[in-house]
Amino acid sequence: MVGMVPLVDEPPWTRRTPDGKWEKLGEGYEWEGCESGSLLKLTKLEAQCWLAIYHLTCNKLCREKYALNAFRKEQLLRLRKFLNDVVLDQLPVLADVMRYMDELAIMSVPENSSGHGGALLMQQVATIRERETKGKNWGEVAKMQCESIWSLVSDGTDMDLRKISEIYNEDGIEDILGEAAPVPLTSFPIYRVAVEVYEDESDESLLHLCDYEIGKSDKGTSTDTPDGIYTRYKLKKVSSNSVSGLVEVQGEGEGEEEEEEEEAIPYDARIKLIVTFSVGGGEAPHVVVLSMADIDLPTQTVEGENSESTTPQKLTKRVRVSEELPKKVWKQFGSAVQEKLVVQLQFLKKSDSRGGRGGNLFCYGFGNGFISQPTVVAEE
Repeated sequence: MVGMVPLVDEPPWTRRTPDGKWEKLGEGYEWEGCESGSLLKLTKLEAQCWLAIYHLTCNKLCREKYALNAFRKEQLLRLRKFLNDVVLDQLPVLADVMRYMDELAIMSVPENSSGHGGALLMQQVATIRERETKGKNWGEVAKMQCESIWSLVSDGTDMDLRKISEIYNEDGIEDILGEAAPVPLTSFPIYRVAVEVYEDESDESLLHLCDYEIGKSDKGTSTDTPDGIYTRYKLKKVSSNSVSGLVEVQGEGEGEEEEEEEEAIPYDARIKLIVTFSVGGGEAPHVVVLSMADIDLPTQTVEGENSESTTPQKLTKRVRVSEELPKKVWKQFGSAVQEKLVVQLQFLKKSDSRGGRGGNLFCYGFGNGFISQPTVVAEE
């Protein structure tokens, strides 16, 4: 029944030519000219359409089989505006259809209804989609997409993804609201940078402490990034101390004095980087803690030297560090998006080492680094 509505609302057998003249499809299925004043005169095709609507709406059997809902009611009431005196004079039986429409307008119908009992229900089936999706292992498809597509794309390399992410970025909303943007606490002067090295997740497993400072003459280098202007300073190592956490293994030369030097860092140590900012104004300093659960430094195996140990130990003698290992390793802490602070630490390969665990040698010690903080630009 609903399918008859478009045939009346936008009849395919009536058209308007480019020069503004009206035409209707006649009994010989040929287009015939029609004056604008005669558009309401029904042709044989139009009369057949109205008669079909009459039988569908006024026949008792059709009413029992055709269940009405809110959508069908709305569509059928679109026909009411076409039932005027001119049309009724040509097809008097449509008076019953008009009466049905008036009753339908005040009738309450359910929001959703699919029909009664054995009524025929037709449903659209997407055959192409079913053919393409049938028998697919969606777990394997998702794994393939993660490995070959999504793992290779990020908002740092894909401009479209960056534009999408910026939609939900609240940076700059103050400009729209006419408010001043808050000054990030990480833009204040840096008072202290300290690094703590832990053996495991416990805070009681502290092994090393290292302090850095920014040179007094270092003015920094400013860079315009997608997250604002950042100034980069060089970090210089000023002190490095080892906590008594290494177990010394007795061996030959026991009791001999050995010159103290900075011990190597465990290759899988947990690193906690603490940056303190001087806020001023009598307020407490602002502290940012950046962590890395596993520093993941290169290592080499040591044959026969405490291979079963699970804790850091001093080996019985120094072991030469392999030339194949990289001389420098850089690790980054923080980000410009979340912490508003980026720290890059350098780890230098040692010529030899006496620290190890589980048959693996600790090969790297602290080097210098860089720290980048946001720069607040004064408004003109």
